[in-house]
Amino acid sequence: MKITSRICLILLCFGVSALAADQSVVLKAARMFDGKSNALVQNAVVIVQGDKIVDAGSNLPIPSGAQVVDLGDATLSPGFMDAHTHLTADFSGNITTSADCKKLI
Repeated sequence: MKITSRICLILLCFGVSALAADQSVVLKAARMFDGKSNALVQNAVVIVQGDKIVDAGSNLPIPSGAQVVDLGDATLSPGFMDAHTHLTADFSGNITTSADCKKLI
């Protein structure tokens, strides 16, 4: 499974309930590819509120009450989506429910 698929699964499994409530979710990782400056940023922080990325950068302050997901040595690519990722071969359930996410992990 590609690292981008793992990050999508993390967002689906841990972030869906928080996203639905419009709560902030913060993704932290060792690095992040910044597509605007074409640079690799260290100590990456991506802040998601609702269904939108509201900020991304290096060493950003964590909003109060945010759910923090520490991805360790991963490299984030916020805004990019792998359009050809197979999350599961089982098409019988709803992939966005936490019970279905647990089947994948």
